[in-house]
Amino acid sequence: MHASVSKVALEAVGGFDEAFNLYGWEDTELGLRLRNAGLEHAFAWDAFLYHIKPPESLDLAIRRTVEKAVMAAQFVQKSPSLRTKLATGAYRINLARGKLASPLLPLFAGVASSDVLPKSVVAFARTRLLDGLYLNRLSDELAKREDPSR
Repeated sequence: MHASVSKVALEAVGGFDEAFNLYGWEDTELGLRLRNAGLEHAFAWDAFLYHIKPPESLDLAIRRTVEKAVMAAQFVQKSPSLRTKLATGAYRINLARGKLASPLLPLFAGVASSDVLPKSVVAFARTRLLDGLYLNRLSDELAKREDPSR
């Protein structure tokens, strides 16, 4: 999310929630609170955005993926609306898709780590690996938050 918002509006909703202390979802959660507070928004169709990110190592991508899943579960717990569940992927059929992919994650990890396979194959495996890791961790975190004895 790239947005500008007045300091008054930001303070009115309590600013960023510092409980989102890992990678992911803190900006979306803030945007939801701003929207729920009635803040009007407009798109600047003529605005340009340059978001240049250097390539991430697989290890860093995995760490961020796991953190994002943990924060997604926190977001869903804080705001269990359908909109939040759809945004985070925390809906039943999507979580089931993650469980179905679980047996393939070691294969995807091996292919995603390869230096000899074609880049397109490695990129596909990396995407599938990160998606599966995210969904499985999200599912585990949601279950843990529903039943803290887990």
